[in-house]
Amino acid sequence: MQPDSREEAVLQAGGDLRAGLAHLEKAAQLSGGAEPAILERLAAFYAEAGRRQEAAAAAGRALEVARQRGDHTLAERLSEMIRRLAN
Repeated sequence: MQPDSREEAVLQAGGDLRAGLAHLEKAAQLSGGAEPAILERLAAFYAEAGRRQEAAAAAGRALEVARQRGDHTLAERLSEMIRRLAN
């Protein structure tokens, strides 16, 4: 599996979590919050940064979009992420 452009942006930033978050926040903004894959990655980065409330919000939005699109696999993965964030 090849890294996607968001992962590449983080790697190019030297693995800097803050720089990666900035790139992902911008990507989420540019997509209008309508790309669940971007939101899922953003949620993971927020969680890694200890920003659990923001992680849960991003994952919740991603779950909403995934369900609207009928992407059951992604919806299950996001539901699990939200459960982990709640604990």
